[in-house]
Amino acid sequence: MRKIIQKGRHDLVIMDEVNIALYYKLIKVDELIELIRNKPCHVELVLTGKYAPQELIEVADLVSEMTEVKHYYQL
Repeated sequence: MRKIIQKGRHDLVIMDEVNIALYYKLIKVDELIELIRNKPCHVELVLTGKYAPQELIEVADLVSEMTEVKHYYQL
């Protein structure tokens, strides 16, 4: 993933469920933060998943939290 981001060929990179990978210690928080700080300026990163660590929230430009209001399995 690091090579793809550093090449800068893509304007948007979505790292789906990366926060879960952090939670289970499959990725180190410090490595992800370094990747964010050193990415090409035109590259936008979207990091998804529950349990975002505070360190990641602090370096993020935007943090959103979704809450279920209605779900078709709960009818």
